[in-house]
Amino acid sequence: MISVVVRRPIIAVFARADSAREAPAKATELETLRMKPDVQRTLAMMTLVWGARLIAQTAVACALVFAMPIGAYLVVGPIVGNAFLGALAL
Repeated sequence: MISVVVRRPIIAVFARADSAREAPAKATELETLRMKPDVQRTLAMMTLVWGARLIAQTAVACALVFAMPIGAYLVVGPIVGNAFLGALAL
């Protein structure tokens, strides 16, 4: 989330790294596209949503690990993580 404040959304960094690895010409195209204000807003919003999801998931995981036995947490933890990821897909 700090990456949004410094105007380098982490989603954009990951996208550039991925495209540079697969097709260097795409990385240049993506960098040009990233300069558009609407694309910058979209990347910032994506970063904030993913950041909020990760913070919420971590808070729930911390609460669960102290509220239940470890064996139960090892069963419930992945289910909760997948539920957060599924909710993000909606």
